[in-house]
Formats: sequence, C-alpha cells, structure tokens
Amino acid sequence: MMRGEHGARGSIAAQTVASALGGRHWTSVFPLNAEILDGALAVVCLSASTAAKVAARRIGGPMLHLPHHALLRSRATSRSEARRRLGLDSEARVVLAPGLATASKSLDAAGRAMELIRPRVSGAVLVTVGGGARIEPAPAKGLAIQQLGRVDLETLGDALLAADVVLALRFPSRGETSGVLMRALAAGRAAIVSSGSTADADLPEGVVARVNPGPAESEELAALLEFLLNDD
Repeated sequence: MMRGEHGARGSIAAQTVASALGGRHWTSVFPLNAEILDGALAVVCLSASTAAKVAARRIGGPMLHLPHHALLRSRATSRSEARRRLGLDSEARVVLAPGLATASKSLDAAGRAMELIRPRVSGAVLVTVGGGARIEPAPAKGLAIQQLGRVDLETLGDALLAADVVLALRFPSRGETSGVLMRALAAGRAAIVSSGSTADADLPEGVVARVNPGPAESEELAALLEFLLNDD
C-alpha cells in the first residue's frame, strides 16, 4: 500500500516504520489517503500545495481550492493600542504563539528558544493565545510568559497587532494551512513557519522565516528570533 501511494520512497518508509526507526512524524509525512480520495464525490482543499497533490491523484475529479481569507478583525488599530488592551509592556519584544496548543505547534521548542535569547534580547516575552496545553516554565529560568487562553476573534486580532514576531510552527501540518498565519501576514508581522509544512510549501521565499523541526529546532528558532527582534 505504501509503495502504491508513494512509490519507492513509500516502500523504504514502510520498511523503516516497521523497524521502529521512522520517528513519530513518518506516518504523517507518508499518509495513506488514496482510498478516501478515490471514493470521495469531491475534495475541498485550503492550501495550493495540497490541491496540487489531490489533482495529480484525482485526474478530472471535482476539486475546489478554497484559500483562507486574510481578513484581520481587531478592536485595536495599532501595536501600541493593542498592547494597552492586552496589558503588555509597550517596550516588550513580543513573540506570539497563536492557535490550539497541540504537540505539532512546538511550544516546548519555543519556550527553550526564548530561554536561549533572554540574555541577549531585553524585554522578550512569549505570549500564547488559544486553547490546549499550557507552558509551565521553570522559575529559575526567568522566562516571561503571558498566556491569554481562548479568546474571541477581535482579541486574537489585537494579539497579532501587538506582536513583533508570530510563531506559526506546525509540523506535521497534514496538508492544512493556517488561517491565523494569513491574519498575521495581513497585520504585517514577521512570521516563522516549520520547514516541511504546508505553509512552507505554499509561501514564496522571503515572505516568512523557516525553522527545521527536529533536535536543533530550539537553537535554530533562537537564532531567528534574536535576529528578528534585534534588527529593526
């Protein structure tokens, strides 16, 4: 089945996974969707790269590429006003991690990266917005975190406006694109995505920064954050 969907690479991947050597992301990198796609009346895709893969599989089958909109809804109209609304220091260097806090969002790596840059980036604070797991920093690290939890769309917009950098990390992305990332770009904020994600595939070079998931993710992310936060 893996060979039928992914060719020689799928065959090698299947042997690797069967030998417990593939790692926790391989089943997402090599999905088995052919039976579902072949039996579907039509397919709706939110990202261009996923739409292209589906079109290559379903020759002539009904398919709609429905891009995420980039409409930013907020109560504030500027970074300073947004920070006042959210109780953030006007001089802080704000790194925002928006969205449901699942394992694929790399919040642990983000926390470690913030710890690494703290001695060199004054006023750095990590702000999370959305439901899911919470970051529990060790008190000795002195990491500044503000966790807003679930909010309405207007407060999410305020958080995006308040940010200096938005973390749109997501790996594996499973073919989905991020509506929050689209709003962050609409707000004109610097954004970092995961290499190998749908956002990485869909967005041109120079639009977003990219960080590789894996053992060195925190160090790579720290280097990117330090550059983006210190270089006006």
